[in-house]
Amino acid sequence: MSRKAVVRNLPKLGSLFSTFQGFNATDNKRHALELSLKKAVLALRSKNKIPFYSMREVSAFFGVSLKSVAIVYESLSKEGHITIVRSSQTILEGARKAPKGSLCGVVGIPVALPSFIYGNNPRAFYIHLEDELRHRNYVVDFIFYSTEEAGSSVLVNRLLAHEMDIAFWMSPAQQVGETMLRLRDAGVHLVVGGDGPGMFPVQQYVLALDSAFIGLAAGWKSERITKVYLIGPERSLAPHFRNKCRGAFHAEGIEVVNEKLTPESFFDRCAGLLAEKRSGLVFLEHFHYENLCNYDWKTMQALFQGKRCFLAQGLVYHSAFSGKTILVDTIEWGFPKIAKKISLDIATQAYREVTMPYIFKGGWSPGNNLGSVDREL
Repeated sequence: MSRKAVVRNLPKLGSLFSTFQGFNATDNKRHALELSLKKAVLALRSKNKIPFYSMREVSAFFGVSLKSVAIVYESLSKEGHITIVRSSQTILEGARKAPKGSLCGVVGIPVALPSFIYGNNPRAFYIHLEDELRHRNYVVDFIFYSTEEAGSSVLVNRLLAHEMDIAFWMSPAQQVGETMLRLRDAGVHLVVGGDGPGMFPVQQYVLALDSAFIGLAAGWKSERITKVYLIGPERSLAPHFRNKCRGAFHAEGIEVVNEKLTPESFFDRCAGLLAEKRSGLVFLEHFHYENLCNYDWKTMQALFQGKRCFLAQGLVYHSAFSGKTILVDTIEWGFPKIAKKISLDIATQAYREVTMPYIFKGGWSPGNNLGSVDREL
């Protein structure tokens, strides 16, 4: 008996991605495809479930292997965007799901797509936060948005359509300030987390970088490192990381060299960096050092194994590192503890009493193995 044809009332992919001309040769196609399909989910999601594009259709349009498409679909499924029905069809989930028990409220979590795509840290934290809130009978509603949407009325309307009681926003950019005010005016309570002070007098949870960088500088000085290179992109997304890190090393009397480099100019320097004695490398921004690993993972592996290296925004995943011993330093935040505190405050409505920000102190975490990093986070 033949399978029943699946009726899809969706725009053609060529219409939805009218400017798509193919991925660049240097792109990580799996990451790029995941980002593109998240945009499709955001554009097409409605109140009810609807059939989503088939894997073969996506594979043919984007020029990506079926295996890569299947891996991306599994990732979207784990995040709750789609449901894969084997040998049948893929379902795009509706905007709201009916709770199965007594509901205390809906916590909306707006997430900027770049912050979610790059790095395990955001994903690990959100996994713990969702788990803690769910155990306290809250529905957690993730709303992904692109940088182009930030600050637009489109984003405001999409967020309001989710009918959330509380919005938890991690490191909101200034562009979404007006959006947050609109949510508050609509009766949504705001809770904010980040590594600096927020824009409004709402409950804030601050991830303090200073203690981590101070511990790093003291630890490296004890290991007789006398010179440190701060490596980041030409256009920084987090300039305060560079400033705080530089201050910590200066306080220990360690020479600091600022480097703002393209991948090409960085790899031109690598042989000299490897040969230099008693120096360390601090990679400041995750999207930059992840791109470096995708550009030339062999050279990056040699650097990680031959130099003392610190990854300021969390560990990086690369399939070529899997199973190897590649030790680097990073910041330890203790995400389970942070998620538990925030969810408890939400459950007890402590977030309504805005006093001083609650501060979580990061710590220097040496000797983390990139060979055991799990991409599933």
